[in-house]
Amino acid sequence: MRFRQLGPLLSEFLLPLIVLAFLLALGIATSAALWVNDQIATRAEAEFGRNADRVQNEISRRFNRPIQGIYSLRAMYAALPRVTREQFREHVESRDLKGEFNGVRGFGFIRHVEGPDLDAFAAAERAAGATNFSVRQLEDKTHLDFYVITYVEPYVPNASALGLDVGSEPRRREGVVRAVESGLPTLTAKINLVQDDRKTPGGLLFVPVFRNGTDPATPAQRRAALVGLLYAPIVYAELLEAIPDVAARRASFRLYDSPANDTQGALMYSSGESGAPGDRRFSATRTLALPDRAVRLEISSTPEFDADAASLAPWLVFSCMVLGFALTALMLWQQATGRKRAESLAERM
Repeated sequence: MRFRQLGPLLSEFLLPLIVLAFLLALGIATSAALWVNDQIATRAEAEFGRNADRVQNEISRRFNRPIQGIYSLRAMYAALPRVTREQFREHVESRDLKGEFNGVRGFGFIRHVEGPDLDAFAAAERAAGATNFSVRQLEDKTHLDFYVITYVEPYVPNASALGLDVGSEPRRREGVVRAVESGLPTLTAKINLVQDDRKTPGGLLFVPVFRNGTDPATPAQRRAALVGLLYAPIVYAELLEAIPDVAARRASFRLYDSPANDTQGALMYSSGESGAPGDRRFSATRTLALPDRAVRLEISSTPEFDADAASLAPWLVFSCMVLGFALTALMLWQQATGRKRAESLAERM
């Protein structure tokens, strides 16, 4: 008799109980979907971080690779009392520039010449076989000393650089002075190379050469012992082309001639992706250490990477769980209402 009294009471509260249970289930499904979404986002972010690390390491490797070519030339200067133009040419021709040093237009030697010695120096170079040798300057002609490109190979694509006083332009001269005073490989600020007809951004990589038998330890000693500088002209668009993660459309990047905390630096290179890094789902800004120079590297994901990271799994989890809870609630409702209809029919009979 007591159960008969409870029957109408349960029937009366069954619908609110089912609704309450469904809302609770909805909350569980939402939490599960959000958890799945967080897991996917975490994995995508970790993958982007690995992509960014590979891009950064590859850029560093490409900028440092020409140093090895310059060091092999410096070893020749250390072994010989004087390196002739022919010896310099033969050494450069023995290397596979395109295969070993893509983006490097060649290698050269810069002689430091004091002002009073300039005419005699130019005459000596013409007498040594460079019949058309003459010294040319750029915009700054106020200095009393000269840093003249004396050798540059291969000659034909670099002919316009021969005889150029790299000390007659502020960014080139600043790079020369830093290299001499530090004794380290040094990259200039962004410039346009005289031998690059497209006038795309590039730079000069300098390595100083000091007199044999000297071991200068201070800037003053290095200036006094300086013979000249070996250098490599670099075109950034050629040096940084076909980086694997960029070619695979997994990342894009921009390189600026400034540290990460300075947003005013000149653009050195862009991988060609449209849109700023902030427009992408994932992005990172890092300071990249190049030879004696810190630059800003902005790496971002690509539309293809973002599309792969935008998984439908969270929606599928949510939909399946909600559908399962809904079907369960419907069956309970049908069972309860069917029982009630049966009891009502029995009472009428």
